Amino acid sequence: MDKWIIRPFKFDDYPSVLRVWAQANLPHKPRGRDNPEMIRKELEYGTALFFVAETNGDIVGTVLGTHD
Repeated sequence: MDKWIIRPFKFDDYPSVLRVWAQANLPHKPRGRDNPEMIRKELEYGTALFFVAETNGDIVGTVLGTHD
């Protein structure tokens, strides 16, 4: 069985995260909540949690938690 790693999101992960979201047919809002700057601000302000799941060096899942 492949080893899974759950770790905090890094901004270098952004292209891989977008691929995962696209493969899952999730809506992408590049001018809104999914904009890298918006994500950065939420993480810096402490109003979001963002983790990725990796296996064999590939990102295969994400968890993004925010508040409205």
